[in-house]
This record gives sequence, structure tokens and C-alpha cells, in this order.
Amino acid sequence: MGDWKTEKLTWSVDLYKYVTGAEPSDPNFRQNGGVIYIVMVHRGIANNQNNARSNEYGYRVTVPSTLSTVLHYPATGSGTPDGENWDYTISFKQNMPMFNNGGNSPFNFQAEYQQNFTRILVEQKGAVIPTGVEFSWEYHDKTLGLCGSWPINGLTLFKTQDPTIFPVTMKFEAWVYERWGVRKGYERNVGSANTDVSVGFKFTA
Repeated sequence: MGDWKTEKLTWSVDLYKYVTGAEPSDPNFRQNGGVIYIVMVHRGIANNQNNARSNEYGYRVTVPSTLSTVLHYPATGSGTPDGENWDYTISFKQNMPMFNNGGNSPFNFQAEYQQNFTRILVEQKGAVIPTGVEFSWEYHDKTLGLCGSWPINGLTLFKTQDPTIFPVTMKFEAWVYERWGVRKGYERNVGSANTDVSVGFKFTA
């Protein structure tokens, strides 16, 4: 038998929390238009040290029902073909009406994130699902023998109108799925990993 490939994953997430519309201590937070937004920026490297073959690299974030998933970038079909590659732009901008000075001074904060990147020979998929978000990319016959490090890029926006739900537990899952051929049965799950992360916030104004 030949040598099987080795996969190494580094996936990190930057979380940004914005309390908008009302103070989190307000007993009528929801009724007064309060919304808590969580911006999640995905970064990392999927390192394939041998042979990409026909692999799907998948990622999923599952959140409790107390959080709603608003959007995920880049979404499936949002890439621009560039020869055999795909170009992507993550462009997020949202006004966040917030408070400081103990909740006495309202101000508007512009949350913004921009990133451009290119997928070599593959198209990235991404979608909001009922329990959170899922994104992936899949290599195919043109990538046989291709090895290297593939960047992880993405942005997800969650929201809630209940400041009492924290801390919340988010599940992060990643997998590599290999298709040996086009016929059913010539497939296998190369490997997967998951971890639960408790996200707690201390609200200050």
C-alpha cells in the first residue's frame, strides 16, 4: 500500500460581542429593542501533508436555540471564477447603537470586517443551518497529488434578545471526508474532531 496522507488542522475563532438598543440590565431589554450580536471571525490552516485526492474539508458551529444565526460569509455561490480558481470577498458592516458612561451616553459604533482571498481549484460552500452554521470546500480530480496548507476563512453573525442566556455552549466540529471514486461505497471518513466551548460575557457600559 502507498502512504496515506496526514491531516493537521488549526482552527481559531475571534469573537466580538455588541450589546445594542438597550442596557443589558434593563428588565425590558427585548421590549425596548435590545439585541446582542456576536460576530465570529474564522481563521486557521488545514494542512494536508501528502495527497489531497478527492477530499471534503468541513466545519460546523452548533449553537443553542437561544441564539439565532443571522448570516455567514462567504455563502455558497458567492465566489467569482478566476480561471480554475475562485475569488472571495468577505464584506461585513453594521451599525451598532450602544451605550457607555454607565449606560448614560448612547453612541453608534460601526462594526466592520473586510477580507479578500482565493481558493485554488475549488469553490467554498457556506450556509446557515437550523442549529448554527456549516462551511466546507471539496477537492476533486484536478487536485489529485496536490498537497499543502489551505487557509480557513469565514465570518458568522449570531444574535439574541435575552442577555440572561450567558454563558452559552458552542460546539465546534471539523471533518475530512474522502471519496475514492464516483461509485457509492468508494468513500470514507478520514477523520473528525469536535470540542465544546463555553462563551460567557461580562457586560460593562
